[in-house]
Amino acid sequence: MDNKQFLRIEDVAEKLNVSQKTVRRHIHSGKLKSSKIGGLHRVEENDLQHFINQSVYENIVPQTEKKVKPKSTKTDVINWIDISDDWDNPAKTDFTSADLFCGAGGMAKGFEMAGFKQLCGLDWFKEAGETYRANLSHPLVEGDITQRNIKDQFINTVKKQLKGKSLTVLSGGFPCQGFSMSGSRIIEDQRNSLYKDMLEIIKELQPQFIVAENVKGLRSMLKGKVEDKIKADIRALGYEVNVTVLNAAYYYVPQKRERVIFIANRINKVNQHPTPLLEPGSYVTTKEAIADLIDLKDDEAFNHVRTKHS
Repeated sequence: MDNKQFLRIEDVAEKLNVSQKTVRRHIHSGKLKSSKIGGLHRVEENDLQHFINQSVYENIVPQTEKKVKPKSTKTDVINWIDISDDWDNPAKTDFTSADLFCGAGGMAKGFEMAGFKQLCGLDWFKEAGETYRANLSHPLVEGDITQRNIKDQFINTVKKQLKGKSLTVLSGGFPCQGFSMSGSRIIEDQRNSLYKDMLEIIKELQPQFIVAENVKGLRSMLKGKVEDKIKADIRALGYEVNVTVLNAAYYYVPQKRERVIFIANRINKVNQHPTPLLEPGSYVTTKEAIADLIDLKDDEAFNHVRTKHS
């Protein structure tokens, strides 16, 4: 075994001229043999050559493993779309997006990586805003969304860049703490105004699509009445909406993070949720995702100083 030459995931990706995610898909699908060394996937050079030869023989472009659609809950009507072909090399588009409750910019970064032009984010959390600005170059409005001047600043920033065109997507992870978990009705709560403010901005900007996310537990609040009200309010603005639960681990995130995903549109299109790329048993582990960071030097300027464990 000592005579064998093992390659890291990034080395294999470079040799195949594909992304590391594509390499992981081939490993998880069984097409590319790998070994776990120190808890990390390593590919023996002979196995890589066999994979290349087999791919040429079968005249195949690296393919993804069989997709497994998650089980829908409630009475979801879901239209699944296979995104595997566009996952690594998304086409550049003229699509635009803006993000409410943007936090550190995860949603915005995702849209940017998918080929969208991100126009603006909005959040009140200043520390998250520092991360946002470090990773994204478009405007960020920092302030309380309930304040009219903050709404106007966000809306005007978006409209100025649109130059009369329609915004493609408005996204946001609206808070839902204000919805009652007991009783038979949705009570009035100051925190619910954040949800109402998002609806107000949707009404004013009229995006073609809405993408919203929330905790999985929202589905069971008031025996489903909270979700039903949210869908009814979105439909009242002229949108058709579909909802289901997706797990971030389906899409190479090293965390089992389930979220309710609302997708809505007002242009008579079919709302589509992305078919999972991975299934249980093939999820990316935290070690696989960030083990290479141990080789980086500490950077105190960005608070990237690893804890020293004895």
